[in-house]
Amino acid sequence: MPNGAAPATAVSPRASFECAKAASAVETLICGDDKLAALDREIADRYARLHRDLTPDSFAGVRATQADWLKWLRATCSPGPSMPADDGGNCLSEALGDRAGALELPVRKIGGLSLEGRLRGRTGIGPSLLETDAYPWLTGSPEKKAAAFNRHVSQVMQLDATAKGLFAAAAIPLEPEVPGTSVYRRWYELHRVDDRLISLELYSYHEATAGHGWRTETALNWDLRHDRPVTMADLFAGSDWQQAVIDFVLADLRTEGDSAGAEGIIGTDDVNDPGSWLFDDEGAVLLLGRFERSLAGLSAEVPIPYAVLAPYLRPEAPLPARGRPPR
Repeated sequence: MPNGAAPATAVSPRASFECAKAASAVETLICGDDKLAALDREIADRYARLHRDLTPDSFAGVRATQADWLKWLRATCSPGPSMPADDGGNCLSEALGDRAGALELPVRKIGGLSLEGRLRGRTGIGPSLLETDAYPWLTGSPEKKAAAFNRHVSQVMQLDATAKGLFAAAAIPLEPEVPGTSVYRRWYELHRVDDRLISLELYSYHEATAGHGWRTETALNWDLRHDRPVTMADLFAGSDWQQAVIDFVLADLRTEGDSAGAEGIIGTDDVNDPGSWLFDDEGAVLLLGRFERSLAGLSAEVPIPYAVLAPYLRPEAPLPARGRPPR
């Protein structure tokens, strides 16, 4: 497994390390299970890719969190008196899968700029705590453009406030003596990245074995030409678009059989909120019920083709070519 000092090199067709030299109970379990070995290989491959593709400042966070995560993994999933081997295998399967997802940090080039992921985490309150925080960051030139975007990300994601940990910033009480794992994750997905628009979705997720879980989603849309967040006034002219969007969304939800509860979570405030909108090649996506909610709470993501929005869009809207009406 990658140890945080350098990208792992494959010396085995099954795992990322030589199984004949397995030095821990965790490594022994990985070598004895093809699925675990495949996950270990995936983690090593992603770690190596990030070492190759990220700038040194961004990779430093990956390296540090990988070393910390490995210590947590050995403390949490090693078989012993309190954990049978089967439970250790299940623990490893979940932990390795989660880590592979955490290392899936996208990198996109935009001229002289690079949009890349940064990673930080914490496992400091016993083996029961796991925090993973992934956030987007612009590097390269023009430096002023990168700095403007990064300031906005820092503000939206409260990076200074969360520097000492997600649990601490959210004031979530921790009880290390309670069995099980408390997990807090933030991550993001790219929907559109070009020289006009960065559109991405931010997620937060918290779940504890002995407690309740919740999740949030929000959109971040950045006008890269003007170095500022995208507003609804940048996209739409007039006010007719608001009701048109609501009517389309409700019709879509009725078709899907979801309108009974969803009608209560869509209104003018929702469609006026830039944090509810995502943009990709084919159209927009409206996020409903995106604020903090139970993992079983009501939410919906409704795709809206650009053809529906075209009559209301401004010609200069910072959208993909298919999303801009002709001048």
